[in-house]
Amino acid sequence: MFHHYELTYEVTKSIKMNSLYMRESNILGDKDELKR
Repeated sequence: MFHHYELTYEVTKSIKMNSLYMRESNILGDKDELKR
């Protein structure tokens, strides 16, 4: 049970990090588009 929870926590954490990274790269991409 604890191991399963730990695994779920790690997956959730990595998904949050990925979505945060995607959001930041999208913002940077939008800035690049505005420059053009």
